[in-house]
Amino acid sequence: MMAFIRNSLVIVFSLALLMGASTASARYSDEVGAQAGQGGVRPSNGYGNNEERVRVLETRVGQLEYSLYQINQRLAALETSQRPQPYPTQPQEMACMVVDSLVYRASLGKGRTKLEAEANARQACASSVHSSYCQTAAKCSDERDLQVRQGVMCVLKDTLVSRTYKGEAKTFVEAEYQARKVCAESVHGSYCRAEVRCEAF
Repeated sequence: MMAFIRNSLVIVFSLALLMGASTASARYSDEVGAQAGQGGVRPSNGYGNNEERVRVLETRVGQLEYSLYQINQRLAALETSQRPQPYPTQPQEMACMVVDSLVYRASLGKGRTKLEAEANARQACASSVHSSYCQTAAKCSDERDLQVRQGVMCVLKDTLVSRTYKGEAKTFVEAEYQARKVCAESVHGSYCRAEVRCEAF
C-alpha cells in the first residue's frame, strides 16, 4: 500500500515538473513574441533577462525535487514502522526423552543435534538404571516446536489413582518429560505410561 502511494506521488510530482517547465517555456515564447511585436521594447513582467528566467525555473524545479525527496523519506519511515516485527526465533537446541523399561522413569537429554540430544538422554537414563533398560525408542523435538511462541503445557493422568500432573516447558518433548517426572515422583513410573495431552501457548 505504501509503495503504491509513493509511486503515485512520484508520478504526480513528475507531471508537475513537466507542466512547470512547459508553462515557463510558453511564457518565455510569448514574451519574446511581444518584444518583437513592440519593436524590441521589453515588457515589465518581473522576470528580467533570460538568465533570470532560467534561474527562477531551476529554483522551482529544485524545490519540487526536494519536496518529493522529503515525502519519500517520510513514507519509507512510515512503512518501516508499520511492518510487523518477526517472532523471536527459538534457540537452536534439540531435546530428546527416553523412558526406561524397568521402572518407566523418563530421562531428558539436550544437544545441538538430534543425535547428540538422544545420546545425552540415554546417558541420563543409564545413570539411574542399567543401560540395557534404556534402549527404548527416544522421543525428540519436532517441527511443532517451530509454532511455539511462549511455551508448551502437557497434562498426564496416572493409571493408579487417576491424578493429573502438569508439565510446562519451551518444547513439547520437555513439557511431556516434566509431566512424566512429576507423576513418577508421586506414584510408580509404571502408572505414568498413559498418553499425554499437550498444547502450545
